[in-house]
Amino acid sequence: MTTNILPTHNGAVFNITLDPGYCFAMCLDMAKVLLTFQQQGRPKRLPVKSDLEPGKWAIVQSAYEINSSSNDETLIEAQSMGIVSLIGLTDFKGNFTQVVNTITNIQGTTVFGIMGPDSGHELLWHRDDGNNIWFYLDPNDGLWQFNNLDQGINYMVADLQQHYSSLNEEFDAFTLKLAD
Repeated sequence: MTTNILPTHNGAVFNITLDPGYCFAMCLDMAKVLLTFQQQGRPKRLPVKSDLEPGKWAIVQSAYEINSSSNDETLIEAQSMGIVSLIGLTDFKGNFTQVVNTITNIQGTTVFGIMGPDSGHELLWHRDDGNNIWFYLDPNDGLWQFNNLDQGINYMVADLQQHYSSLNEEFDAFTLKLAD
């Protein structure tokens, strides 16, 4: 079963519009929540709106808007997280199955971006096989939970193809951890 456990409706749930930068900020915030849950031994409760801190998203969003010297790594570190592994910009020529297979193969919490000619979008994948937890966050649509990995893969490919077909050039990914 595929379940939207936190619908977002393009930010309407948080009374904001997910302008450029907000999607990255929301993914970082959710990553921190999921990593904290995992560190605490995975409580049974699922992430809810009150676990997130949308007031802080404007800080990350403003770094994008003003074209500051901040980069993804400094923004990740500012959120008290570090990078476990990195997939640099990779040309995928519109093959969203390639993107999804690469991302879903990663155990842990991964924020990834897909880019097209003039824009991009950030998303999140969380894979914790030990606890049978598979989550996908599309900030425009919400946090999705899957019963198994295959459901997650199929849903993500369909979502990316349907909603982001113009973002068909490159992707990158950051697998994250809580700061030491």
